[in-house]
Amino acid sequence: MELIYKMDNFYPDTYNRSPASVITMSDSTIENLRSHISKNTSKSYKSDLRHFSAWLSDENRPVDLPHRPETIADYISYLDDCDYAVRTIERRIQAISWLHAINDYHPSPTKTDLVRKVFTGSKKRRAENGRQTSVRSKEPATVDIIIDLMSYCGSDINGIRDKALLLIGWAGALRRSELVSLLASDITITAKGADIFIRRSKTDQTGKGQTVSITKSQTDNCPIRALMAWLQVSGIRSGYLFRRMYKGGKVSEFGLSDRTVANLVKHYCQLAGYNETAFSGHSLRSGLLTSAAENGSDLIPLAQHARHSDMNQTMHYIRKANRYKNNPTSGLL
Repeated sequence: MELIYKMDNFYPDTYNRSPASVITMSDSTIENLRSHISKNTSKSYKSDLRHFSAWLSDENRPVDLPHRPETIADYISYLDDCDYAVRTIERRIQAISWLHAINDYHPSPTKTDLVRKVFTGSKKRRAENGRQTSVRSKEPATVDIIIDLMSYCGSDINGIRDKALLLIGWAGALRRSELVSLLASDITITAKGADIFIRRSKTDQTGKGQTVSITKSQTDNCPIRALMAWLQVSGIRSGYLFRRMYKGGKVSEFGLSDRTVANLVKHYCQLAGYNETAFSGHSLRSGLLTSAAENGSDLIPLAQHARHSDMNQTMHYIRKANRYKNNPTSGLL
């Protein structure tokens, strides 16, 4: 069975059109098409579509595109009955929508009133039955927490690396993928701090590049001092900035995975006596934004530092930080 667009990295084997409608494209065009979404999104969509494909097979439903809205609605109800997380259901709907969009089926059956109402109804039923409709966000590693964590970073080369990685990730409000992708050449040390060039990010998929600046401080937890200490002890002049370590403290040439960032955050939280399950790699980014908002940072500078594409994302941190300031209930009782 021939795959649509030969996109074997995206499509389950069961997806097909009639032979007359299969479009053949060059390998270069296919690679460009693959690259229009991130690798992580591609991986998630592939997994989601395989699950959808298996369900279609089990239910003896037609596998050819386009799918009927009733089919999508039944799939949503199935996921809800199986108690899948709302975020998982949302992502699978997005994957199915993407599958139709990339094959020029407009509008997608996921955009119909039937599908929207069924999904909304499933969430309302969850709420009425006391089932979870959202996932609680991980705790931010605020400034007091990050200072606590630094006291558990050792003085050996591993500890020096970890301290630099955590502080740069925190002060730069970097996403995990951004942090582990940094090269030594992306760092420019200045008299007042450091400029970090982020070559590509979640909000910059085309790689235009963005710069984040971090100021120096006079404390033992200065991110710039920690970074310079790591560069000196590691001898890194080019290639990945933060790297895997061999036994005996030897620095490898290979970079870290984004999962390593999460593991390090959890590891040091555990050492410091915090509940490590409440924290994640994102706790570094959310910790800086929360602390800056609590310190009175204005909306525009904070949004620029976070590189938010939507100001509402920044306002979330400011509103949370100011929820007890000028609160209408203050002094009433």
